[in-house]
Amino acid sequence: MGWQEHVGEEKRTGPTKVDAERIAAFAAGIADTNPRHTDPKNPDYAGPPLVVAASIIPGTGAMLPDIDADVNIMRIVHGGIDINFKKPVREGTELECIATFRGITDKGSGQLIAFDFDIVDAKAASVSDGQTRYFVRGGKTGGGTKEERPDPGPPTHEVTEVVKEGQSRLYAKGSGDSFPIHTDESFAKSVGLPDIILHGMCTLAFSTRAIIDAVAGGNAARLRSVGVRFSKMVFHGDELTTRIWVDGSNVTFQTVNQKGVPVLDEGTAKLE
Repeated sequence: MGWQEHVGEEKRTGPTKVDAERIAAFAAGIADTNPRHTDPKNPDYAGPPLVVAASIIPGTGAMLPDIDADVNIMRIVHGGIDINFKKPVREGTELECIATFRGITDKGSGQLIAFDFDIVDAKAASVSDGQTRYFVRGGKTGGGTKEERPDPGPPTHEVTEVVKEGQSRLYAKGSGDSFPIHTDESFAKSVGLPDIILHGMCTLAFSTRAIIDAVAGGNAARLRSVGVRFSKMVFHGDELTTRIWVDGSNVTFQTVNQKGVPVLDEGTAKLE
């Protein structure tokens, strides 16, 4: 049986409880100091929007061994994600992930494995949904043609910060994603990486936080969706600049490192 026979299959995992300890650990993992996410006495207290990653990543990742794919799972990195946010994740919420396998695409330099997800609470109400894509690094690099895109002009906002040493371990604790390419230098090097790398979702959380602070006045409840392609790896000590373009409720963004190389590309977000 090949992976094609598994397309459309579902797997349900959880629950993952988002208590005050989880919210605090996740906020620390993404260097979030917003009182809405750090002060339980704040009237708008809730988890940062991407706290749903604590259910998305383990839930979709748990399906990888089930799909009969001829890939080296140890060479997986995150390829991209699109998330719709339905409601804030309040303290005490229990999240379950319903993952659906959508298929594998050959990208020349590797393979892209796609899963849809629906994150539901204890009452079976959807908290967030979308699609996540994992990239299995192959032996080749490149393999695609670069699409020429029009110059968007100067960004509306730019936010710069440095990835502090140990950030990936903090994020692993808060998110539950302890895949050793993010926490174990020896393991990371054994699978062909130069060092441990920051989780793609942590990089995205940095950029999402930048958008919320710069455009939404720090009110994460206004975020309706975010999507991105993870284009380059991020290492501790990197200086990340999120370039933000605002058009009404629609936001596009790109995050580059200190060399000007995009690490997050084709970013989109929508605010209410």
